[in-house]
Amino acid sequence: MFSLDVISSNKFIMLHKNAQCLYYTLGMNTDDEGFVANPLLLIRGYGFENCDLKALIESGFVIPFKSGVLVITHFHQNNTLRKERLKKTQFQEERDALFLDDNGAYMTNDSNVCGLSLGKTTASK
Repeated sequence: MFSLDVISSNKFIMLHKNAQCLYYTLGMNTDDEGFVANPLLLIRGYGFENCDLKALIESGFVIPFKSGVLVITHFHQNNTLRKERLKKTQFQEERDALFLDDNGAYMTNDSNVCGLSLGKTTASK
């Protein structure tokens, strides 16, 4: 699911349509806690560009990790699962680097993030 509060925000609307489509693609390929194991495979497989991912990172819609995994920042605003149905993510080290803010968005202060290699285009500023 995708929250209208997220996808109808000015910040999301200002993204290029390809970045928006990538957000939906990533969102449909998460585990039960919002982690995407293979974002670069999805980007290449669906014909997106590295700049689309870079736009999502810079806009705060995804958080990349040095391991190559990323998490959908607003996953808990988009989705809710009953605890008995939740399958914990396999990416516990990355999960431990995150906390939820008051709105249910993932946040981090950890140096383990923003290391996703995009080839010639880098995600860091």
